[in-house]
Amino acid sequence: KTLPYRHVQTAAYPCTYTYIHSSKLPTSSVSDTTPIFNDLDGKIMIRATGFKTLCAGFPEEGIRPLARNNAAQGVWTHPEADWDLFGSSLEKLLLRCPMLGEIDHGDLICGMEAYTPDKKPTVGESSQARGYYVLNGLNGQGLSLAGGLGDLLANWICDGIPDIDVAHLDVGRFLELHANSQYLMERAPEIAAMTYSNMYNSHQFHTARNLRMSPIYHHLRDVGAVFGEIMGYERPLWFEQYPKPERNALFQGQDALIGKPIWFDSVAAEYEACRERVGLVDMSSFTKYDITGPDVVKFLQYLCSANIDRPIGTTVYTGMQHARGGYVTDCTLSRLSENSSNDTARAMHDMDEVLGQEDGSQCSCSGACHFFTDI
Repeated sequence: KTLPYRHVQTAAYPCTYTYIHSSKLPTSSVSDTTPIFNDLDGKIMIRATGFKTLCAGFPEEGIRPLARNNAAQGVWTHPEADWDLFGSSLEKLLLRCPMLGEIDHGDLICGMEAYTPDKKPTVGESSQARGYYVLNGLNGQGLSLAGGLGDLLANWICDGIPDIDVAHLDVGRFLELHANSQYLMERAPEIAAMTYSNMYNSHQFHTARNLRMSPIYHHLRDVGAVFGEIMGYERPLWFEQYPKPERNALFQGQDALIGKPIWFDSVAAEYEACRERVGLVDMSSFTKYDITGPDVVKFLQYLCSANIDRPIGTTVYTGMQHARGGYVTDCTLSRLSENSSNDTARAMHDMDEVLGQEDGSQCSCSGACHFFTDI
């Protein structure tokens, strides 16, 4: 009854994937135990058995997000399979297995799969409804992940906490904006096209960008900033020393695996400038909370590792823990008065839950992102 929406929202969205279902290859060398063939560079797959052949391809231009024709009822439109969109994959399939061209006919079928904005599943208890557990967005890897994730979720439900670190999979890693349907419709096809691609920590997507920006975003761009997306926020990764007036300021793709990254010299110059002289850092993307009440110091002492009982005007850098003593995040706390403090931390969906822990203290927490920025 207290849900902000009529349903629990999660950051996952369905997209189509297209495959051919045809008869057996005209050879006696395939059987039900023939290994599945995957061409990672071509983003294609062939599964040949003793009685049928399945062939699939994952080009970004051929993947389409589903749309709702009745959002209130949760009814989705299912697009028809398109041979023209499957054409590039078909060419690669025939190149890898010319015998496919000897099959009399095949049916082109549109399947569906749910994808998340970062290519990782979502699992855990939703912050929108206590006792409502989520396991979805398997990004085309359901067969390989289902057993382990099912065991993890079962133990989580029974014990109340996960038995391993699942921060990179936790449903709470996403903000509400990540469940926006327009955002997901733009991002999901790119994720689906990366089914066969390895994604490293430096990877930056090219879709659904410029979602959130700093008040000084355009100034930073004009002086050479190259931006990367973190929690939907465009933050400078480095500054080009000689930026061109007309350029794409959004970093896309990922660092090369061999040799120095393209940003090495720029970051070295920035490091030297900050260490030897003075540097200003735009921290507008960080989450800010006002914490007030007669027990504000007692409450923060309970939450934080460092000693928070400092004079008014003091700022403390500290770690913050959840009710079981586990580490949640680092933050800075500024003592504004006897009964108020300001907390600045990285954007986290479950920070409200952390700051809302009950220890008997009389204090309240409210978001202050719209009232302050940090330099």
